[in-house]
Amino acid sequence: MARFLYQTREFDCPVQLSMTVLMGKWKVLVLWQLFLKNRRYGELKRLVPGISHKVLSDTLKVLEEERFIFRHDYHENPPHVEYGLTDQGRDLEPILRALQQWGMQYKAPHSP
Repeated sequence: MARFLYQTREFDCPVQLSMTVLMGKWKVLVLWQLFLKNRRYGELKRLVPGISHKVLSDTLKVLEEERFIFRHDYHENPPHVEYGLTDQGRDLEPILRALQQWGMQYKAPHSP
């Protein structure tokens, strides 16, 4: 059986690899906000309701380590840092759009 290597991890199946990389309550929600435009930390905190500062900070670090996002520090005073998608992160857009469509199709009948 073929093995699939991603960074330092091995997987038996490409779907397993994909799900492991995207797993977590917040990763996809942060990525979704960054598809629209580059964002500052405070914007992301406001746009992802319920996420704590620590979890957002940790999520951004992981997404940056996994090369889905970049962090750009403008070296200004006051500090100005923005996050955006790398090419690898942008490649997830059709997948997340498909998940969006599926969610819209199968949402509860009385959902707004």
